[in-house]
Amino acid sequence: MFWEKLIPEYFTSKRNIRDMILFTAIYALFFINTYNPFGVDYWFTGSQTELFVYSSALILTGVLFVAISRIIMYHYHKRHQLSVGLFALWILIELLIMGMVYAVEIILVLDDPRTFPDIVGVSLQNTALLLIQPYLITLLYISWKDARQNLEQMQQQMEKKSKTSRLVHIKDDNGHLRFSFKPDDLLYLESADNYVKFYYLLNGKLTQEVLRNTMKKMETLLNEFSVIRCHKSYMVNINHVSAIQKDKDGLLLLLDHVEDLRIPVSKTYSPAIIRMFMSRSGG
Repeated sequence: MFWEKLIPEYFTSKRNIRDMILFTAIYALFFINTYNPFGVDYWFTGSQTELFVYSSALILTGVLFVAISRIIMYHYHKRHQLSVGLFALWILIELLIMGMVYAVEIILVLDDPRTFPDIVGVSLQNTALLLIQPYLITLLYISWKDARQNLEQMQQQMEKKSKTSRLVHIKDDNGHLRFSFKPDDLLYLESADNYVKFYYLLNGKLTQEVLRNTMKKMETLLNEFSVIRCHKSYMVNINHVSAIQKDKDGLLLLLDHVEDLRIPVSKTYSPAIIRMFMSRSGG
């Protein structure tokens, strides 16, 4: 059933709770001082400034209660699953308690001459007006934001999959097609005079191809596939770098699928190599 469904995790994230509290406070302050929903402007004898101070204090008290309630909700949700029905009941209880608190504050602080039942009725009605709209707006906003983030992640995954699944066609310096491979299968490149050696996986086995070309042209061709220059004579696929070692001459790269190979890193390229490696490994 709908009421038994679990609410999305982002409903009770710290950032979204904070945004909801701030937006509710701003909305409520603007609403009560613009429209005077509790009707105090008809019988309050003080100045407009005093009315503003009293009404603002009234709203901030309610917002403080909302903050405490949502903090409790956050910790409860960390230990227990929060269903749609329980979430709706929680909000309803918030409205009822805040309505009663507002009624008591109006009687004690503002010395409202109306009867208690009248004050409670008006307080509950206006509390709903003050809170339901910012609650709904906030929930719609964070739902839209989460959907947009999920869509962006899906697009990035599709783009990454497209890049890694398509073939890269390598031509010699005369423009003739020599061989093709998947970008993710490429391990590293090594230059020797006017030739470039390609080391890549073919059906799981290390394969080498040599053609007449320049590393500069290969940089332009392969830079979108996480293949980066690390030395005047080497380029590596950062996704296959398993470790970085340091010796007296500088950094050395260790690659997957290639034993006993240490690829040197020039000082010029060290910052970019370390940055990409840490980014890929989540550091």
